[in-house]
Amino acid sequence: RQSPMSSRVSLSWTRRFAPPSRTAFKRGLVTWLGLTTISLVALVKRTDGLLKALLGGPALLCASVLVYGTYRKERGQLPFSEDEQRASAERLGGFGRHVTTKDGRVVEYLVYGSNREDATVMVQMHGATSTGGLMCTWNAEMFRQLNIRGIAPTMPNSGYSDIQPDRRIANFPRDDLAPILWAEGVDEFLVDGHSLGTSHALAVAWYFGPNHAEHRCIGLGLNCPYLSTPLCDELGFRCDADDLFLVRNNDPREWHAAWNFTLADVTNLLPFASPPMAIGHMIWPKLAEERPWVLPMVAEDQKRTGARGYVGQGYEMTCYATNTLWGFDPRHIRTKHVAVWWAHDDGSPGIASPRVSRRPALWRPPFQPRRCE
Repeated sequence: RQSPMSSRVSLSWTRRFAPPSRTAFKRGLVTWLGLTTISLVALVKRTDGLLKALLGGPALLCASVLVYGTYRKERGQLPFSEDEQRASAERLGGFGRHVTTKDGRVVEYLVYGSNREDATVMVQMHGATSTGGLMCTWNAEMFRQLNIRGIAPTMPNSGYSDIQPDRRIANFPRDDLAPILWAEGVDEFLVDGHSLGTSHALAVAWYFGPNHAEHRCIGLGLNCPYLSTPLCDELGFRCDADDLFLVRNNDPREWHAAWNFTLADVTNLLPFASPPMAIGHMIWPKLAEERPWVLPMVAEDQKRTGARGYVGQGYEMTCYATNTLWGFDPRHIRTKHVAVWWAHDDGSPGIASPRVSRRPALWRPPFQPRRCE
């Protein structure tokens, strides 16, 4: 079936001032770092008095960060390449596809696993700073063996999907996933997610309930889930986002929050230290030793996250409203088949995420979750 929502209208901010290649992003970051370093050294050498140098240095650095972030924000994304996206998905063992939403955004997704008519459909939601490609890499072969057809959308602001500066998780099922389910002819499906993907999986189960007219979620899986700030406030749980002033008061759309785009480039493009999981073995040596294939796999997908540049991550990584407010209450979910994976060494899913991984159950849904450790 073809989605009636597939008008190909381009968003102006994703095309405006598009840079010529991904290499330009890294070249621009290195140039900015060099100029900023030279300026700071010159300031210290030419300033009379230690106090003036100590005051002028941070001021110059803050101004430089805002200027670079504003520049990157205005440059926008690279144009979407359908051929490139399909080739990328094939290398991962799946099929690359995309839909266009009512507001004209491109949303990429990967299809993998079984192609049999009687295959069970599972929608898989990736975590932060990654794409649907990671879910495909992880599960394509296993899904073929289990007769499961996987569908892994890439969230807005990541991978080959368009940016969406003001996105809210509650709207993801209606705006992004519904056109995919329509295009793939899916009526009933399972959904799972990990880390940031758990909030999206919860939203999917909430929106596509048992009484939905076209698509019904009949099973839900959560790997290291977290809860929204409103729920944490209501139930008296500590939230990481509330502990950090820059996150709690962060709206990347504001001019003074242009540091988000500098942070996104530095985190993902800094030579010899990016993508973040490239140095993951220094942070998780036990994991690197026990499962040496995990961190390189995630690192490779983090490169895919920037397939069109990392400006989307500037809107996404520490956006308080997107990551922690959600816009729905998971206690209203009516999906009855639920599995929760959780382990004692699971950390908080992210810097802007409520910390609940070491807490007891926070609500009593109309099902009994099965705990798998």
